[in-house]
Amino acid sequence: MKKRIRSLVVLAISTLAVMAMSIGTAFAQYPPGEDFGVSCGTWTTPGDTVTCSVVGAQGGEELVATAQHTTVFYTDTFNADAQGEAAFSFAVPQDAAGETITVTVVGAESGTAGDEVEVVEDEDDARDDDGAGVGVTPGTGTGTGTLPFTGSQVTVLTAVGLALLAMGLLALRRREDAKVSA
Repeated sequence: MKKRIRSLVVLAISTLAVMAMSIGTAFAQYPPGEDFGVSCGTWTTPGDTVTCSVVGAQGGEELVATAQHTTVFYTDTFNADAQGEAAFSFAVPQDAAGETITVTVVGAESGTAGDEVEVVEDEDDARDDDGAGVGVTPGTGTGTGTLPFTGSQVTVLTAVGLALLAMGLLALRRREDAKVSA
């Protein structure tokens, strides 16, 4: 009886080990660039300077940023740092009041990301009825990347583990049957 319990324990541990081999693959599947985005804030006034933050680019990647309302009024080329981050600033044209500025950042490897900034006449236009500021949180920058693959396909490993478990149980049953008939 002790041998049977020991055999079952060894079989269970072996099965769990085979199934656990796939767990480590989930941690290595976050390539840079998957969360590429730009954030510039949600509102500004004519003549102000807007500073935008870029995240998720490839480390050292060359990026091209543009800003436009009726026409492109800002273009710049710069490199992301080693962590894939960068920042740039531009002055809001005086004639942009009441319009929306579209900001676009393009990287050859990371793709395209964008954000929009509303241009109001003055700060009072950007406040709600109780005088509290609205739209002062960073923008909701968008990126074109897809969500990272965070799991692995364990179907095959699970099937192998279950097959090993079934074969082990069958072997134990045959051994037991052989002992009884002997």
